[in-house]
Amino acid sequence: MDLRELNPPLRFRPEDARAQRSGKPVVTIVESGPRRHAWIFLPSGLQVMAPLQKLPIIDISVTVRHGGLYDTIPGTAHAIEHLIYRDVLEVGPHPALRPLIGRGLRYNAFTQDEMTYYWGRTPYREWKDLLAGLLTLTFQATPLIEPVRWERERPAILEEIRGRDESKRISDALRAALYPHVARLRTSLLGDKSDVERLTTDDLRQVYEAVYHPGNAVVIIQGLKSVEALLAWLTQRPEAWGNGPSYARVERGPFTDPGLDTDLTVRVAGGPSVERIIFHSQRFRSPRMRDKSWRMTWLLREIMGRGGLVHDAFRRRHGLIYSSEFLIRRDHADFSRFILKAGMRATAMDDASAVWKELWKRACNNLKEPTADVRPFIETAFGAHRLGRASAKMQAFQDYGDGLRNEWLEQERRRPISNMGDVPPEELLPLLRDLPRFADLHWQEIRVLPTSR
Repeated sequence: MDLRELNPPLRFRPEDARAQRSGKPVVTIVESGPRRHAWIFLPSGLQVMAPLQKLPIIDISVTVRHGGLYDTIPGTAHAIEHLIYRDVLEVGPHPALRPLIGRGLRYNAFTQDEMTYYWGRTPYREWKDLLAGLLTLTFQATPLIEPVRWERERPAILEEIRGRDESKRISDALRAALYPHVARLRTSLLGDKSDVERLTTDDLRQVYEAVYHPGNAVVIIQGLKSVEALLAWLTQRPEAWGNGPSYARVERGPFTDPGLDTDLTVRVAGGPSVERIIFHSQRFRSPRMRDKSWRMTWLLREIMGRGGLVHDAFRRRHGLIYSSEFLIRRDHADFSRFILKAGMRATAMDDASAVWKELWKRACNNLKEPTADVRPFIETAFGAHRLGRASAKMQAFQDYGDGLRNEWLEQERRRPISNMGDVPPEELLPLLRDLPRFADLHWQEIRVLPTSR
């Protein structure tokens, strides 16, 4: 599998081409049940996406399709993020966001493998200033990438590298173990001390000017009701309009997925607290984010995790773990996999491996027609589910935004975009009848152990 498929680069779309030819914005409205979603294409190449639903707050993220995976010098993308999202010479945010201090501003930025995010939240009435500030911060930052600021910020990044906590060290070690053939995944997104020390402002500015263009970014706005007001504002702002389409040309692979078949032992610096066992299932086809199959796997995750089935089997009955997490990871628009992470002593891992494989088969076969011994876990999951419905609108936005960022809208636009909180639990239970098809999934086992002292 090509890793480019995990977070595919933005594609040229018909609306995008029309906006470039006409020099005017093109708007696509997606009707999804009672919801309306606007997708705006500007001639600069910038795409703006907004669920049209007025909320008391406004939540905006600007996503640049470039992350640490494509650094020539490890740590470059992370260093750029540090320099531009806040003023490193003063206390507080970037100058473009400073007027919002005291008006409810929350802001952050973070770098991932494929993307860098700049995010802000304010009360609704401040949405124009917040959007202007984030666009200015993202696309007009060249003056901030200069030697005085970089020499001030470099020690902060070096301290961040020294202070990386266990979970990040474990994440770095797992990336290196699972993708040994991809050199850029063997190092942290932050780089190491030597990488950061040799980075210059010329290095940072060259990458920034190559990839920080409107045509290589997506803006997602939550909380607006009117696309007309948003469109009127965008057409008057140079921060969004830019100087014409300019698309980053970044080498993105090919990187093949090793298949996650071989059991591994990963060594991480630290003491016994780093010890944990991780189970990755083989990938299974899950082509639609809102079809019955997806809902069924979501319900299984809730029962195993928040419902307490894993916790009961591992800890109460066997005393094997002190923490656990069961989740579904969507590897690609068409495939997902289950993952169980459990913190435990190395001496318990052999027993845990046998317990997990037996528990998985039992759950897949018994939950299709729940028996008395598993019903309490289902009821616990449903209780957590009902509580979660109060924030369903916020979660639906997040799901929608992630889907659009990853270009899945073509699959989703013909069916309702909804949150699981919109569905009564009683309607979900019959979906479990299809669970036995997962009973024989192959599981890769990864043991994380401390390095020898």
